Amino acid sequence: MSEAREAIDRILGPRTVSTAMRGIQYWDRNARSAPLLSEQMQLMQDGPQTWSTTHSWPSVRSALHRLGLIEELDPIRQNGWVIPVTEITDLGREVRAALTSPTK
Repeated sequence: MSEAREAIDRILGPRTVSTAMRGIQYWDRNARSAPLLSEQMQLMQDGPQTWSTTHSWPSVRSALHRLGLIEELDPIRQNGWVIPVTEITDLGREVRAALTSPTK
């Protein structure tokens, strides 16, 4: 666990499925032109995932990270481009399962 995550957990308490779902609901109600976090989580795959450098929503990636749903990995550096890479966390898998279950 990173130092930043530990500091946030000390202030806000540990992240849970319940707190993540509340954060997703808040985001989705106020998303305006940004993608819905609930949709992004349903599309999230296991393993490392790259984010487009031309169509990426840094605020979406940042929100997913703050909620504890993804971990930032070392970016890929290629031909002068810095391509963000993330991986879904265990909490993210639980949230994804809750969002995709028919009884959500």
